[in-house]
Amino acid sequence: MEDVGDILKLVEAARLYYEDDLTQSEIAERLKVSRPLVSKMLQRAKEVGIVNIDIRSPLSGNESLLGKMKTRFDLEDGLIVPSNKGNDDLSQKNLISQAVVYIQKTLASAENIGLGWGATISELVEGFSGEGPVFEKPATLCPLIGSMESPSKGLHTNELTRRLCERIGGNALYLHAPAFTGSKKNWMIFQTTDEYLAIQKIWERLDTAILSVEDYPSVPDEGTAFRFGTKLKDCNAIGVMLAYYFDNQGSIVIGENDFSIRIPFDALSKVRRIVLIAPGSVHALTLLGALRTGIVTHLITDDSLARQLLEF
Repeated sequence: MEDVGDILKLVEAARLYYEDDLTQSEIAERLKVSRPLVSKMLQRAKEVGIVNIDIRSPLSGNESLLGKMKTRFDLEDGLIVPSNKGNDDLSQKNLISQAVVYIQKTLASAENIGLGWGATISELVEGFSGEGPVFEKPATLCPLIGSMESPSKGLHTNELTRRLCERIGGNALYLHAPAFTGSKKNWMIFQTTDEYLAIQKIWERLDTAILSVEDYPSVPDEGTAFRFGTKLKDCNAIGVMLAYYFDNQGSIVIGENDFSIRIPFDALSKVRRIVLIAPGSVHALTLLGALRTGIVTHLITDDSLARQLLEF
């Protein structure tokens, strides 16, 4: 057992090395001892508990922060990943890569899975390696909304569903319909087709839905001028999930001409597990509104956005 003098020397050597970033040679010169002795002192400092090294991977989740989010917003589970300040692209790649691992584990017991749309969902689909099925038993995957004519791959929902099935297995069920029909007549016609009725039955039995959230206004525009007129502005809409626009209290804005082919919000709210991916680029108030809709059970976001959210 070291005496007090020896302990003080170990503490001094440890502080010079770990806090002041001096080399072992520099410490030896300052303490007037040999460099090998400095090495032994640093090792001894670990052994007696003066130095405790806590290694944290930058790719690991923040369990403490997640715990606060679960309590505050009544979430069942989720994942809070580290953000990379000053490098939004790297932060997004880290978010997607960890979301893939988390969702792959989550999907193992799923039977009927609904897939949202958008750039983040497209990145998520591409993130799966395609190494084989992840399900305990065969699952059915389907879009939660029709497609939209756009250069963005994230708005081609049948293709997203097909590619995800290729990567994780399962059976794909497609919805060959536009997201926005343009008229009540067309909307009603699509809802009487056999394909829509088959999708509707799956929607009613969904156990998992994967969505993303975006700020409003969003790019590309989702036909909001025709669907809502000035109502989104009048109602202070701040965000959108699956073409459902909401304000900061989580209230859904209803458009008089919103004839959209998608899972009804009432049916969506009954899905047992809704995984929401919120990229770090989303405003904290937008995410707050999304969580206040009451449908989200699992949240994947970064620590920077989570901390901002908890400040409100």
